[in-house]
Amino acid sequence: PSATTAKRCKSKRTGVRYLPGPIKVYYCPILPMTDEDAYPSFTATLPLFRWILIREGINLVHAHQATSTMANEAVVYAAELGLPSVYTDHSLF
Repeated sequence: PSATTAKRCKSKRTGVRYLPGPIKVYYCPILPMTDEDAYPSFTATLPLFRWILIREGINLVHAHQATSTMANEAVVYAAELGLPSVYTDHSLF
């Protein structure tokens, strides 16, 4: 088994990093808006997320954190592609 994760990075890092496990991390070039959250576009990130989901053969999307627009968009994109998703909210205020 392997895991693939996509995240927005606070630094200027982009691209793919390989970690032990095997874990593959995609650092997505998504600009923050306020409080380090990304602007919820539901259109601008679709091509990137779709490419990652198809390229990696993802069969389940697991998203975290209520304030993460990337997590919310990933769940919507998974539904559009017919993929199951799980949402874990452990960021209550």
